[in-house]
Amino acid sequence: MAQIYAEAAVSPQLSAVVRQQLDSTRAAVAELVPEHRRQHAGQIAEGFVALCISYNLQLAVRGDLDPAPFTAALMAIING
Repeated sequence: MAQIYAEAAVSPQLSAVVRQQLDSTRAAVAELVPEHRRQHAGQIAEGFVALCISYNLQLAVRGDLDPAPFTAALMAIING
């Protein structure tokens, strides 16, 4: 993932693919936001996806990340 993102920074074609994938992912996450948080669905999806990407990038480098803090952060974003 880190290599794909690095290449997307210099490749307009790959950047378009990555952007489309990110847009799709954020839209899918926004659809899953509970009704009581719907007014913030876009912001929640943005934070959720950003945190997931960060986790994946760190996992690629470190390989030993504990998912518990990330899971707690994701739940806090969703629950408000």
